[in-house]
Amino acid sequence: AMNAGPSAQLIASLVEKPTDIYLIGMDIHSYNDRVNNIYKGRDGYMTETGNVVPSANFLAQHKDLFTLFPQIKHYKVNQYPLGTDVISQEIKEWKDTPNLEYLTYAEMIGRLTNR
Repeated sequence: AMNAGPSAQLIASLVEKPTDIYLIGMDIHSYNDRVNNIYKGRDGYMTETGNVVPSANFLAQHKDLFTLFPQIKHYKVNQYPLGTDVISQEIKEWKDTPNLEYLTYAEMIGRLTNR
Protein backbone atom coordinates (compact mmCIF):
# COMPACT_ATOMS: atom_id res chain seq x y z
CA ALA A 1 0.00 0.00 0.00
CA MET A 2 1.13 3.52 -0.70
CA ASN A 3 1.85 5.78 2.26
CA ALA A 4 -0.13 9.00 2.82
CA GLY A 5 2.53 11.44 1.60
CA PRO A 6 3.21 9.67 -1.70
CA SER A 7 -0.56 9.14 -2.13
CA ALA A 8 -1.10 12.90 -1.86
CA GLN A 9 1.74 13.46 -4.33
CA LEU A 10 0.20 10.97 -6.80
CA ILE A 11 -3.30 12.48 -6.56
CA ALA A 12 -1.90 15.99 -7.06
CA SER A 13 0.10 14.79 -10.09
CA LEU A 14 -2.85 13.06 -11.75
CA VAL A 15 -5.70 15.40 -10.89
CA GLU A 16 -4.14 18.85 -10.76
CA LYS A 17 -1.43 18.23 -13.39
CA PRO A 18 0.85 20.85 -11.80
CA THR A 19 4.21 22.12 -13.00
CA ASP A 20 5.51 22.18 -9.38
CA ILE A 21 4.83 20.14 -6.25
CA TYR A 22 6.05 21.29 -2.84
CA LEU A 23 6.59 18.39 -0.42
CA ILE A 24 5.77 20.04 2.90
CA GLY A 25 5.77 18.11 6.17
CA MET A 26 7.31 15.03 4.58
CA ASP A 27 10.27 14.87 6.89
CA ILE A 28 11.12 11.24 5.97
CA HIS A 29 13.34 10.90 9.03
CA SER A 30 12.85 11.54 12.75
CA TYR A 31 14.83 13.61 15.24
CA ASN A 32 14.99 10.60 17.57
CA ASP A 33 13.93 6.94 17.70
CA ARG A 34 10.25 7.85 18.24
CA VAL A 35 7.45 8.34 15.74
CA ASN A 36 7.62 11.63 13.85
CA ASN A 37 4.00 12.37 12.97
CA ILE A 38 1.82 15.32 13.91
CA TYR A 39 -1.09 12.95 14.55
CA LYS A 40 0.77 10.68 16.98
CA GLY A 41 -1.26 9.84 20.05
CA ARG A 42 -4.60 10.30 18.28
CA ASP A 43 -7.12 7.63 17.36
CA GLY A 44 -5.80 5.45 14.54
CA TYR A 45 -2.16 6.50 15.02
CA MET A 46 0.79 5.31 17.07
CA THR A 47 1.20 6.53 20.60
CA GLU A 48 3.56 9.43 21.21
CA THR A 49 6.17 6.97 22.45
CA GLY A 50 5.84 4.62 19.45
CA ASN A 51 8.94 3.65 17.53
CA VAL A 52 9.89 5.58 14.42
CA VAL A 53 8.41 4.27 11.17
CA PRO A 54 11.19 3.02 8.85
CA SER A 55 11.62 5.37 5.88
CA ALA A 56 12.36 2.81 3.13
CA ASN A 57 8.81 2.82 1.75
CA PHE A 58 8.53 6.62 1.82
CA LEU A 59 11.84 6.95 -0.01
CA ALA A 60 11.02 4.39 -2.71
CA GLN A 61 7.46 5.62 -3.30
CA HIS A 62 8.46 9.28 -3.65
CA LYS A 63 11.36 8.31 -5.94
CA ASP A 64 8.98 6.29 -8.15
CA LEU A 65 6.72 9.33 -8.46
CA PHE A 66 9.64 11.64 -9.33
CA THR A 67 10.46 9.19 -12.13
CA LEU A 68 6.85 8.69 -13.24
CA PHE A 69 6.26 12.45 -13.54
CA PRO A 70 9.52 13.91 -14.93
CA GLN A 71 7.68 17.00 -16.23
CA ILE A 72 6.81 18.04 -12.65
CA LYS A 73 9.42 19.88 -10.59
CA HIS A 74 9.37 18.61 -7.00
CA TYR A 75 10.59 20.61 -4.02
CA LYS A 76 11.29 18.97 -0.66
CA VAL A 77 10.66 21.79 1.77
CA ASN A 78 12.54 21.82 5.07
CA GLN A 79 12.38 24.18 8.00
CA TYR A 80 16.15 24.76 7.94
CA PRO A 81 18.90 24.84 5.28
CA LEU A 82 20.44 21.53 4.20
CA GLY A 83 22.91 20.12 6.68
CA THR A 84 21.39 21.91 9.67
CA ASP A 85 19.71 18.91 11.30
CA VAL A 86 18.75 15.27 10.65
CA ILE A 87 15.58 16.27 8.75
CA SER A 88 17.13 19.03 6.62
CA GLN A 89 19.48 16.77 4.66
CA GLU A 90 19.90 15.85 1.03
CA ILE A 91 18.38 12.39 0.69
CA LYS A 92 20.99 10.05 -0.76
CA GLU A 93 18.37 7.76 -2.34
CA TRP A 94 17.11 10.75 -4.36
CA LYS A 95 20.54 12.13 -5.28
CA ASP A 96 20.26 11.60 -9.04
CA THR A 97 16.75 13.03 -9.37
CA PRO A 98 16.82 15.85 -11.94
CA ASN A 99 13.33 17.14 -11.12
CA LEU A 100 13.94 17.51 -7.36
CA GLU A 101 15.20 20.53 -5.48
CA TYR A 102 15.46 21.36 -1.77
CA LEU A 103 14.09 24.57 -0.27
CA THR A 104 13.57 26.06 3.17
CA TYR A 105 10.12 27.31 4.14
CA ALA A 106 11.39 30.88 3.70
CA GLU A 107 12.68 30.14 0.19
CA MET A 108 9.38 28.53 -0.77
CA ILE A 109 7.41 31.53 0.50
CA GLY A 110 9.72 33.85 -1.43
CA ARG A 111 9.17 31.90 -4.66
CA LEU A 112 5.41 31.83 -4.24
CA THR A 113 5.21 35.50 -3.26
CA ASN A 114 7.23 36.60 -6.29
CA ARG A 115 5.11 34.74 -8.86
